[in-house]
Amino acid sequence: MSRSYCALSGNIPSDMCQELGLVQTDLFNIEHAPSEADDSFTTGRFVEIDGERFAAVEETPEEFTSEGMSIDQDFIDQLGWGSTYRLGSGWSDPVDIEDVLGSGDWSDLMIANDDELEDDGTPSSPSSLSTSGSTLTWSQADGQVIGYRIYISDEEDGDFEEVGHTTETEFDLPSEGYAYAVSSVSLYGHESGLSDSIIYGTIEDEEEEDEDEEENEEEAREDDEEDEDASDEQDGNDEEEDSDNDDDEDNDEDEENGEDNEDDEDEQNDE
Repeated sequence: MSRSYCALSGNIPSDMCQELGLVQTDLFNIEHAPSEADDSFTTGRFVEIDGERFAAVEETPEEFTSEGMSIDQDFIDQLGWGSTYRLGSGWSDPVDIEDVLGSGDWSDLMIANDDELEDDGTPSSPSSLSTSGSTLTWSQADGQVIGYRIYISDEEDGDFEEVGHTTETEFDLPSEGYAYAVSSVSLYGHESGLSDSIIYGTIEDEEEEDEDEEENEEEAREDDEEDEDASDEQDGNDEEEDSDNDDDEDNDEDEENGEDNEDDEDEQNDE
């Protein structure tokens, strides 16, 4: 008879086994067909320390963890980690699990180191900060380091606030003209002190900013005064023009009156 089974346990496939794509089909004698449900997988949170994966603990900050499926520790203990497993069709060929896991159909599994790490305290601070373009890099800190937090300040010796985090030893800086510093975080959530800060771009000190502000205000005042002078000059020109126009009108009126008087005198002389 044909039956499907989970490639790791040989039992009836679970949802996780199907999601991992580890379901296989073969012909079985009815007496030896899979009858129990697969329980070889579990889900959990994981971190990386020095290139090795470990299960997160209760105190581990979530931003540095990855969620995924792994082989259940009870299943590993039951069969013996690193021993030879009979995987594949018919369970006939012995295969070393360490040669299979992490490749092929097994690549989605998160295989964690089964060592339980004890809390070793606060890690060291990152060092050797440098920038290349907008990328900030630093040297890896010592300790059970699972990630780093990046801090920003508008002053080199000012108050810093968190601007991001990463599990790498580099970070793409968001803005120029600020100081940046980095701290390291351990498996148990301990955070180191800040590294020495580094300036990306140029930070103007308060005196320079005050001088620039005063210069801008002085330029604004001079512009306003020039505008007022120009306005007063224009008003003076307008008044002078109005006065000239009034004089012209008076002269025209006097000429008209003179002509009228001459006409009256001529009429009287004629009479």
